Amino acid sequence: MSAVTGGTFGEVVKRKDSRQCCQALLKECIDIAHAANIKMAKKDKRDIEKLFYYKKDGLKKRLSFFLYPAAMKEHKLLKASMLQDLEKGRKCEVDAINGVVCAFGRKYGVETPYNDKVCEIIHAIEDRKEKCSFEQVRKFL
Repeated sequence: MSAVTGGTFGEVVKRKDSRQCCQALLKECIDIAHAANIKMAKKDKRDIEKLFYYKKDGLKKRLSFFLYPAAMKEHKLLKASMLQDLEKGRKCEVDAINGVVCAFGRKYGVETPYNDKVCEIIHAIEDRKEKCSFEQVRKFL
């Protein structure tokens, strides 16, 4: 979402609309890991699945939504490497990141509308048909 919006990690999770997209993107990844029987590694000793995963709308989803700003606190000023590439006019690794999520989703029968949309928007930005902007977030909602 940093590359899509042109924002830092902190700016992305500060806004509710882009944070909602982050939450959906991560859920797609975890759903695929479950379908593929992949055990997710911990990040900075944190169990990402335990902190952020939810099966359906409800309390766990609302709680995970509010954890994003705290989880990004020490990285709030950073920009995604994909955004740094786009700012320099270079192609980025969206196919190797979000594209792989989409491919695994197809393989294991898990829908990936948010990761699909990230790939679509980033490719349009690479082709100079779109720009990184928080206005892009409305395409997800």
